[in-house]
Amino acid sequence: MFSQFTWASLALSLAAGPALAGGGSMPNSNGWAAVTCGTRTIYPASEQYTFGLIDVRNPVFGPNHYNAPAFHHPEWVVNNIGNVFGVTWDNDRDIYVTASSNVEGFSTPNAPKDGIWRYGSLGGGANSLAAAGTIYKIDGQTGSASVFAVLPQQQFVMTSTNYASRVTGPGLGNIAYDTNNDQFFVTNMEDGRIYRISNTGQVLSNFDPMGADNGAIGFAPRGERLWGISLLNGRVYYSVWPAANAQPTVRSVALVGGDFAPATDQLEFAATYLNPGHPISDIEFSWDGRMMCAQRTMANFTLLGLTLSDVDTYNHRTSVAVFTGGPGAWSEAKDWGISVLGGNTPESYGGGDWADVTGLNDVVWSSAADMLNTSGGSHGIAGLQFTSLPADPAAAITPICAIKYDPNNTIDAKGIGGDISVIGRTRPPCTGVFVQAAVDTNLPGCNHPTDGVLTGTLPVLGSNWCWNLDSQFPLAAYWLFGSKGPSTNTPIFGTPCTIHIDIFSYFSVTYGFLDGNGSAAGCLALPPATGLVGCKFTLQARLCDPNFGGQKPIPGFPDFFSNGMCLTLGCP
Repeated sequence: MFSQFTWASLALSLAAGPALAGGGSMPNSNGWAAVTCGTRTIYPASEQYTFGLIDVRNPVFGPNHYNAPAFHHPEWVVNNIGNVFGVTWDNDRDIYVTASSNVEGFSTPNAPKDGIWRYGSLGGGANSLAAAGTIYKIDGQTGSASVFAVLPQQQFVMTSTNYASRVTGPGLGNIAYDTNNDQFFVTNMEDGRIYRISNTGQVLSNFDPMGADNGAIGFAPRGERLWGISLLNGRVYYSVWPAANAQPTVRSVALVGGDFAPATDQLEFAATYLNPGHPISDIEFSWDGRMMCAQRTMANFTLLGLTLSDVDTYNHRTSVAVFTGGPGAWSEAKDWGISVLGGNTPESYGGGDWADVTGLNDVVWSSAADMLNTSGGSHGIAGLQFTSLPADPAAAITPICAIKYDPNNTIDAKGIGGDISVIGRTRPPCTGVFVQAAVDTNLPGCNHPTDGVLTGTLPVLGSNWCWNLDSQFPLAAYWLFGSKGPSTNTPIFGTPCTIHIDIFSYFSVTYGFLDGNGSAAGCLALPPATGLVGCKFTLQARLCDPNFGGQKPIPGFPDFFSNGMCLTLGCP
């Protein structure tokens, strides 16, 4: 069986590297928050960051701002990656952010419009169609940014009331990672579709839930435009940007074999408690299936003599809510807007996530404005103890921890906030992935049509994983070996057999003797170690029957090999 030492060693090998100021391995260990935001011309070009990491592992709770440790890579500036909003992380601690046209700064009609509104040069340029559809990958060890995938866009004239017009594409919405299938889902503002993307950035399929896209340029119509997205129990949950004065909605579609099952698409709820007309830009599930929905102020409305457009962001109007229940039967549990003025003037910027501080998902973080009455209008991320949130959504809420985007800036720059994703926090339960080796299963290879057949259950951390070995060799000795990573598919020289485990780095799982029917079975306890989520292993059995009189796979050796079996460990 796997020893405790083996699992501890594997968990240690997956741990993040140390944080080195100014470069090297970046801090991507449990509890760091990946945060997107807008930026302004008041900063030097080398400090115009639109993405950063903030340490929220040990927040200082209290009535004053907490100057949390932060990390910025020089490539995370607006000239390079542009405005980005959606953010997620995968099992390797790489981070992914989506190009956005909806991040800019606004103050008052008479104040300078100094927010920077553009796409990234790394993706193609400030108004590039390719950059408008770009998903960037932030390497989990070096922090370097690269183009991960590009979704389709069409060129149109996009007009901001606050700024001017640009000829470019509408950009993307949000992004979610599917731990089960090691793939991503992204909402596209241009065509109202959800795109399914492989772990290498290849578009695998797409789903158009609100009627077929008519091919028109520009944003998909409100009522068909999608933004927030997340996964729970094999379903993809997504938000629909409502028409003016309509309620924001959340829908879901099931996955079958990792792909969309369109016939299963359904309405989950219309959020009658959130502000009508404004979209839900972020959806996040807690470890026990509670749904957090963060709303962003993006509706057409008149403010201080200006009629804002669909691309003009603001605050003072939208909230964050948590819902409990299940598919088709959700009810509101909590509703809050970070504001010293109370729930009637909430300050959500549309990003939120759960965090493990003293327990599983016991703290919630929201991107917010005007967090404290001592701030002069501070903007950043606000933390709250979930159990201490008042049941009355109209009650005034003061965050237990307020962290500014810029600790040195007190200017009230409306619309500058973004999304937040807490790296390594406990995600909802999910199943592991079981995949037979794709190349030469050794059936009917190895000179016999009935070599050992190895099968198993889904490998979920925190539970037992069970295996079965069946062969035509009664009472034969067997060994079950394993190695970290996918199948190596190494041919055994001079034979028709394949070794699937890494022969230079393997370990013994178990060994013994087959029963009188040529079978063996067992179960292994998989520890609930979140650091092992997504880890891949390959297993293969070797049988030894000296009494077999037929042709041997390896001349002179009574060894027979089973098929290889690849596993990806699922969430505890």
